[in-house]
Amino acid sequence: MIRWFRWLAATMVLASMPVQAEVSTSNILPAAGAGEHIWFLLPSENPIGQWDLCHVGRRPGSVSYRAVRRLAQRPVAMAAWGNTLWLVMASNHAREDTWDVYQLRAKYQAALDMDLMEPQDGLGPLPPLAGLDVIDAMAGTSIGPVVIGTSNGERAGMQLTSGQWGEVELPAGLPAADASRAHVTGCCGPGGLALVIDDAGSIMSWTRGVDGTWLEAAPPITGRALDLVSVDGHPLLALSSTEGAIELAYIQGQFTSLAEFSEPEGEWAVVGLTGNALVLVARGGEVLADQVDALTGILEPIELVQPKGLIASSIWSIAVAVGLASMVIMIIVLARGGDLATGTLPQGCAPMQPMVRLAALCIDLVPGLLVFFLATEGTLRELVRVPMMSMNADDIVPYAWLVLVTVCWCGIWELASGTSMGKGICGGRVRSTTGNELKARQVLVRNFVKALILLVPPLAILTLLHPNQQGLGDLMARTVVVRPLAPPPAS
Repeated sequence: MIRWFRWLAATMVLASMPVQAEVSTSNILPAAGAGEHIWFLLPSENPIGQWDLCHVGRRPGSVSYRAVRRLAQRPVAMAAWGNTLWLVMASNHAREDTWDVYQLRAKYQAALDMDLMEPQDGLGPLPPLAGLDVIDAMAGTSIGPVVIGTSNGERAGMQLTSGQWGEVELPAGLPAADASRAHVTGCCGPGGLALVIDDAGSIMSWTRGVDGTWLEAAPPITGRALDLVSVDGHPLLALSSTEGAIELAYIQGQFTSLAEFSEPEGEWAVVGLTGNALVLVARGGEVLADQVDALTGILEPIELVQPKGLIASSIWSIAVAVGLASMVIMIIVLARGGDLATGTLPQGCAPMQPMVRLAALCIDLVPGLLVFFLATEGTLRELVRVPMMSMNADDIVPYAWLVLVTVCWCGIWELASGTSMGKGICGGRVRSTTGNELKARQVLVRNFVKALILLVPPLAILTLLHPNQQGLGDLMARTVVVRPLAPPPAS
């Protein structure tokens, strides 16, 4: 009997507690989109709890994303406008209501056909945000980011304008902050906002125009508000009113349904772009995307090219580091003198001239170029990026195949005949500095170094520093590329 009374008392206490907002069971992927730019967050390959901030610059053709920053913590909120992204992070300041705010901007470089980040390293710090205990949502606008949260248990908003945070007036009569959840997006002209409040399954909405006046955007409806984005300046709400289904609805005097789809498995998000919206799904290390037409609501899958793994994306950086070390070694060798710095040539031979060697290399590259263009579907624009050392992860594998095929092709020819096809056509041979025929070890060494030079083409200039036109590969293998001298005319 006593246990029964205790259970009854506990039930009455729970029934008398305030009703809290229903917590969505959906896994919302941290993402933001604006114009032609998409940003989202994925767990890093690094197992210590870091996050990769990924960027997509939407252009005709295949759409690929790449990790542009690695973050030590997951942002509390993120928002975008145009080509600018804002991030809010939990701060290490003494005050608990202080948040760190950062900015990152993508600038398209036509010569490289890619978006470069500003600042080049890290994130651009903005004035810290103070005065909010909890942050619910963030929106990007044409005049700066807006953050919605709570302060001392009351709903509050802050906006960054001209480098200073100021309070944002919110609509009157908002539900209690502890029993509702807010969503916000930029829309409706310069500095305009759309605000949605999910009050225990009742969705209410407001819009703020250029004059700063808040108006009710649509009569309340029943459902769960999951995400709010802007498509061509119109607020688009992702909501759930039926178990397992997601509806996209414009807010324009009423909630006008645009599309409906099954709730994805894994983390997902809707991002608003120019002309349509995008549904992103992160599942099993893969990111999938469906494009939603802004007028018809038709969902069409699009190919989102996945970035290469961490090892593949590091090949370029490793090659650059090794190449710079090679340059230092070459300078030291030339400065100290000795047999490596001066060297000897086989009798009756002269160094092969640089322009002739370049022509021979072009011939030797033919098999690798065929693999690059035909088998791996590489492009001429990707090749242009190589000497400028601006390759990204998407370019590494096709170009790595070009390098591998080239060095194997040249190595086989040099083992068999003492010269590559290109050098043989141009009248040159690879000889040991002792005058003997090449050994297999020498061929392996010089072609291994050739692979590094192909990855970092500016290193080929080092060959011009040596009096016998020997590059680092020739010095390490003790070889030299020569051409036979014509015998003196008979007297």
